[in-house]
Amino acid sequence: MKSIKNIFLLTIFKSRHITEAFAFYILIMLLINNIYCIKLVANSGIVISSADVYIMFLRDDFFPISICTVSALLLLNLFKNDFRTVEIISYNSRKSIWLNQVLRVFMLSMCWGLLLIAFLFIFTVLFCREGLNFFQESSLFFFYTKRTLENINVQEVILFSYLSFISSLVTMCLLVLLFKWLCNSYVLGYIAMVLIICNDTINENFRVFFDKNSIFYTQWIDKSLIARGFSTTLLIIFLEILFGIIIAQKRDFINDK
Repeated sequence: MKSIKNIFLLTIFKSRHITEAFAFYILIMLLINNIYCIKLVANSGIVISSADVYIMFLRDDFFPISICTVSALLLLNLFKNDFRTVEIISYNSRKSIWLNQVLRVFMLSMCWGLLLIAFLFIFTVLFCREGLNFFQESSLFFFYTKRTLENINVQEVILFSYLSFISSLVTMCLLVLLFKWLCNSYVLGYIAMVLIICNDTINENFRVFFDKNSIFYTQWIDKSLIARGFSTTLLIIFLEILFGIIIAQKRDFINDK
Protein backbone atom coordinates (compact mmCIF):
# COMPACT_ATOMS: atom_id res chain seq x y z
CA MET A 1 0.00 0.00 0.00
CA LYS A 2 1.40 3.33 -1.01
CA SER A 3 1.99 5.88 1.75
CA ILE A 4 -0.54 8.68 2.16
CA LYS A 5 2.16 11.23 1.36
CA ASN A 6 3.02 9.50 -1.92
CA ILE A 7 -0.65 9.16 -2.83
CA PHE A 8 -1.18 12.85 -2.14
CA LEU A 9 1.81 13.96 -4.22
CA LEU A 10 0.89 11.64 -7.08
CA THR A 11 -2.73 12.80 -6.97
CA ILE A 12 -1.74 16.47 -7.11
CA PHE A 13 0.70 15.82 -9.96
CA LYS A 14 -1.75 13.81 -12.06
CA SER A 15 -4.60 16.26 -11.44
CA ARG A 16 -2.75 19.48 -12.29
CA HIS A 17 -4.47 19.91 -15.66
CA ILE A 18 -7.98 19.18 -14.39
CA THR A 19 -7.29 21.48 -11.43
CA GLU A 20 -6.46 24.26 -13.88
CA ALA A 21 -9.74 23.54 -15.69
CA PHE A 22 -11.60 23.58 -12.37
CA ALA A 23 -10.06 26.93 -11.38
CA PHE A 24 -10.94 28.50 -14.74
CA TYR A 25 -14.51 27.21 -14.54
CA ILE A 26 -14.95 28.46 -10.96
CA LEU A 27 -13.80 31.94 -11.97
CA ILE A 28 -16.39 32.03 -14.75
CA MET A 29 -19.15 30.80 -12.43
CA LEU A 30 -18.12 33.30 -9.76
CA LEU A 31 -18.54 36.10 -12.30
CA ILE A 32 -21.94 34.80 -13.44
CA ASN A 33 -23.18 34.33 -9.88
CA ASN A 34 -22.16 37.78 -8.79
CA ILE A 35 -23.83 39.36 -11.80
CA TYR A 36 -26.98 37.57 -10.65
CA CYS A 37 -26.55 38.91 -7.10
CA ILE A 38 -25.98 42.44 -8.33
CA LYS A 39 -29.16 42.30 -10.42
CA LEU A 40 -31.06 40.82 -7.49
CA VAL A 41 -30.28 43.74 -5.19
CA ALA A 42 -30.19 46.49 -7.80
CA ASN A 43 -31.96 49.65 -6.58
CA SER A 44 -33.21 47.82 -3.47
CA GLY A 45 -30.86 49.32 -0.90
CA ILE A 46 -29.55 45.85 0.02
CA VAL A 47 -25.86 45.65 0.87
CA ILE A 48 -24.01 42.46 -0.10
CA SER A 49 -21.56 41.34 2.58
CA SER A 50 -18.68 38.87 2.36
CA ALA A 51 -20.80 36.15 3.94
CA ASP A 52 -23.42 36.59 1.21
CA VAL A 53 -20.86 35.81 -1.51
CA TYR A 54 -20.18 32.37 0.03
CA ILE A 55 -23.83 31.56 0.73
CA MET A 56 -25.16 32.69 -2.65
CA PHE A 57 -22.44 30.77 -4.51
CA LEU A 58 -23.45 27.57 -2.68
CA ARG A 59 -27.20 28.15 -2.80
CA ASP A 60 -29.41 25.18 -3.65
CA ASP A 61 -30.58 26.36 -7.08
CA PHE A 62 -27.07 27.19 -8.34
CA PHE A 63 -24.32 25.12 -6.73
CA PRO A 64 -25.52 21.53 -7.40
CA ILE A 65 -26.13 21.84 -11.12
CA SER A 66 -23.62 24.58 -11.96
CA ILE A 67 -20.66 23.71 -9.74
CA CYS A 68 -20.95 20.22 -8.27
CA THR A 69 -21.80 18.49 -11.56
CA VAL A 70 -18.84 19.90 -13.48
CA SER A 71 -16.47 19.53 -10.52
CA ALA A 72 -17.38 15.86 -10.16
CA LEU A 73 -16.97 15.19 -13.88
CA LEU A 74 -13.54 16.82 -13.82
CA LEU A 75 -12.41 15.01 -10.68
CA LEU A 76 -13.54 11.61 -11.94
CA ASN A 77 -11.14 11.94 -14.87
CA LEU A 78 -8.47 11.06 -12.33
CA PHE A 79 -9.82 7.49 -12.13
CA LYS A 80 -10.24 6.68 -15.82
CA ASN A 81 -7.27 4.27 -15.84
CA ASP A 82 -7.83 2.67 -12.43
CA PHE A 83 -9.57 -0.42 -13.78
CA ARG A 84 -7.01 -1.41 -16.36
CA THR A 85 -5.30 -4.71 -15.67
CA VAL A 86 -1.86 -3.11 -15.28
CA GLU A 87 -3.23 -0.87 -12.54
CA ILE A 88 -5.23 -3.57 -10.78
CA ILE A 89 -2.28 -5.93 -10.36
CA SER A 90 -0.23 -3.19 -8.65
CA TYR A 91 -2.50 -3.43 -5.59
CA ASN A 92 -2.64 -6.12 -2.94
CA SER A 93 -6.41 -6.43 -3.08
CA ARG A 94 -9.57 -5.00 -4.62
CA LYS A 95 -10.33 -3.41 -1.26
CA SER A 96 -7.07 -1.43 -1.41
CA ILE A 97 -8.02 -0.12 -4.86
CA TRP A 98 -11.34 1.18 -3.52
CA LEU A 99 -9.83 2.74 -0.40
CA ASN A 100 -7.12 4.37 -2.54
CA GLN A 101 -9.84 5.90 -4.71
CA VAL A 102 -11.73 7.14 -1.65
CA LEU A 103 -8.56 8.72 -0.31
CA ARG A 104 -7.84 10.47 -3.60
CA VAL A 105 -11.40 11.78 -3.82
CA PHE A 106 -11.07 13.29 -0.34
CA MET A 107 -7.62 14.74 -1.05
CA LEU A 108 -8.57 16.46 -4.29
CA SER A 109 -11.93 17.64 -2.92
CA MET A 110 -10.17 19.27 0.02
CA CYS A 111 -7.61 20.95 -2.27
CA TRP A 112 -10.29 22.20 -4.63
CA GLY A 113 -12.35 23.37 -1.67
CA LEU A 114 -9.42 25.49 -0.49
CA LEU A 115 -9.02 26.87 -4.01
CA LEU A 116 -12.71 27.76 -4.17
CA ILE A 117 -12.63 29.48 -0.76
CA ALA A 118 -9.49 31.38 -1.80
CA PHE A 119 -11.23 32.71 -4.94
CA LEU A 120 -14.31 33.72 -2.96
CA PHE A 121 -12.16 35.34 -0.27
CA ILE A 122 -10.20 37.40 -2.81
CA PHE A 123 -13.46 38.56 -4.38
CA THR A 124 -14.92 39.61 -1.02
CA VAL A 125 -11.76 41.54 -0.09
CA LEU A 126 -11.89 43.43 -3.38
CA PHE A 127 -15.61 44.15 -3.63
CA CYS A 128 -17.36 43.80 -0.25
CA ARG A 129 -17.34 46.55 2.35
CA GLU A 130 -18.76 44.43 5.19
CA GLY A 131 -17.83 41.00 6.47
CA LEU A 132 -21.32 40.11 7.68
CA ASN A 133 -24.47 42.19 8.08
CA PHE A 134 -27.20 39.71 9.00
CA PHE A 135 -28.15 41.94 11.93
CA GLN A 136 -29.24 44.70 9.55
CA GLU A 137 -32.52 45.02 7.66
CA SER A 138 -30.54 46.07 4.58
CA SER A 139 -28.98 42.58 4.38
CA LEU A 140 -29.69 39.71 2.01
CA PHE A 141 -30.36 37.62 5.11
CA PHE A 142 -33.30 39.88 5.98
CA PHE A 143 -34.39 39.88 2.32
CA TYR A 144 -34.81 36.08 2.37
CA THR A 145 -35.90 35.44 5.97
CA LYS A 146 -37.64 38.70 7.00
CA ARG A 147 -35.66 38.76 10.23
CA THR A 148 -32.20 39.70 11.50
CA LEU A 149 -29.59 37.51 13.19
CA GLU A 150 -26.91 38.34 15.74
CA ASN A 151 -25.16 35.14 16.86
CA ILE A 152 -23.13 34.38 13.75
CA ASN A 153 -19.77 35.40 12.30
CA VAL A 154 -18.24 35.26 8.85
CA GLN A 155 -15.69 32.62 9.91
CA GLU A 156 -18.55 30.18 10.53
CA VAL A 157 -19.94 30.87 7.08
CA ILE A 158 -16.55 30.28 5.46
CA LEU A 159 -16.01 27.03 7.39
CA PHE A 160 -19.40 25.57 6.50
CA SER A 161 -19.03 26.73 2.89
CA TYR A 162 -15.83 24.70 2.70
CA LEU A 163 -17.43 21.67 4.33
CA SER A 164 -20.50 21.94 2.09
CA PHE A 165 -18.38 21.91 -1.06
CA ILE A 166 -16.22 18.99 0.08
CA SER A 167 -19.09 16.82 1.33
CA SER A 168 -21.15 17.39 -1.83
CA LEU A 169 -18.28 16.61 -4.18
CA VAL A 170 -17.14 13.54 -2.21
CA THR A 171 -20.67 12.13 -2.03
CA MET A 172 -21.34 12.52 -5.75
CA CYS A 173 -17.94 11.17 -6.83
CA LEU A 174 -18.21 8.11 -4.57
CA LEU A 175 -21.71 7.49 -5.96
CA VAL A 176 -20.36 7.38 -9.52
CA LEU A 177 -17.42 5.17 -8.50
CA LEU A 178 -19.81 2.77 -6.75
CA PHE A 179 -21.71 2.32 -10.00
CA LYS A 180 -18.42 1.61 -11.76
CA TRP A 181 -17.60 -1.10 -9.21
CA LEU A 182 -21.13 -2.51 -9.14
CA CYS A 183 -22.07 -2.34 -12.84
CA ASN A 184 -18.70 -1.74 -14.51
CA SER A 185 -20.17 1.47 -15.93
CA TYR A 186 -19.38 5.12 -15.30
CA VAL A 187 -22.34 6.14 -17.47
CA LEU A 188 -24.95 4.76 -15.07
CA GLY A 189 -23.21 6.58 -12.22
CA TYR A 190 -23.20 9.84 -14.15
CA ILE A 191 -26.90 9.42 -14.94
CA ALA A 192 -27.72 8.77 -11.26
CA MET A 193 -25.68 11.81 -10.19
CA VAL A 194 -27.30 14.11 -12.77
CA LEU A 195 -30.80 12.89 -11.85
CA ILE A 196 -30.20 13.60 -8.16
CA ILE A 197 -28.70 17.02 -8.89
CA CYS A 198 -31.48 18.02 -11.30
CA ASN A 199 -34.16 16.88 -8.87
CA ASP A 200 -32.59 18.73 -5.94
CA THR A 201 -32.18 21.88 -8.02
CA ILE A 202 -35.75 21.94 -9.36
CA ASN A 203 -37.83 20.13 -6.73
CA GLU A 204 -37.90 22.16 -3.52
CA ASN A 205 -40.43 19.87 -1.85
CA PHE A 206 -38.51 16.60 -2.16
CA ARG A 207 -34.73 16.83 -2.27
CA VAL A 208 -32.71 13.63 -2.15
CA PHE A 209 -29.37 15.01 -0.94
CA PHE A 210 -28.50 18.68 -1.35
CA ASP A 211 -30.84 19.89 1.38
CA LYS A 212 -28.71 17.93 3.88
CA ASN A 213 -25.66 20.20 3.64
CA SER A 214 -27.38 23.41 2.64
CA ILE A 215 -26.01 26.61 4.18
CA PHE A 216 -28.67 28.93 2.80
CA TYR A 217 -29.98 31.78 4.96
CA THR A 218 -32.96 29.87 6.38
CA GLN A 219 -30.61 27.25 7.84
CA TRP A 220 -28.74 29.82 9.93
CA ILE A 221 -31.87 30.71 11.91
CA ASP A 222 -31.41 27.41 13.74
CA LYS A 223 -27.79 26.22 13.53
CA SER A 224 -28.80 22.76 14.72
CA LEU A 225 -30.32 22.28 11.27
CA ILE A 226 -26.86 22.69 9.74
CA ALA A 227 -25.31 20.33 12.30
CA ARG A 228 -27.95 17.65 11.68
CA GLY A 229 -27.63 18.08 7.95
CA PHE A 230 -23.87 17.60 7.93
CA SER A 231 -24.18 14.64 10.31
CA THR A 232 -26.53 13.00 7.79
CA THR A 233 -24.09 13.73 4.97
CA LEU A 234 -21.22 12.14 6.92
CA LEU A 235 -23.38 9.07 7.48
CA ILE A 236 -24.11 8.86 3.73
CA ILE A 237 -20.38 9.08 2.93
CA PHE A 238 -19.58 6.42 5.54
CA LEU A 239 -22.22 4.09 4.06
CA GLU A 240 -20.85 4.70 0.55
CA ILE A 241 -17.35 3.77 1.72
CA LEU A 242 -18.64 0.68 3.56
CA PHE A 243 -20.75 -0.42 0.59
CA GLY A 244 -17.73 0.07 -1.68
CA ILE A 245 -15.60 -2.18 0.55
CA ILE A 246 -18.26 -4.91 0.41
CA ILE A 247 -18.56 -4.67 -3.38
CA ALA A 248 -14.78 -4.59 -3.88
CA GLN A 249 -14.22 -7.69 -1.76
CA LYS A 250 -16.75 -9.66 -3.80
CA ARG A 251 -15.49 -8.46 -7.16
CA ASP A 252 -13.57 -11.12 -9.07
CA PHE A 253 -12.19 -9.02 -11.90
CA ILE A 254 -12.73 -5.53 -13.26
CA ASN A 255 -11.34 -4.40 -16.56
CA ASP A 256 -12.32 -1.55 -18.82
CA LYS A 257 -12.47 -2.37 -22.48
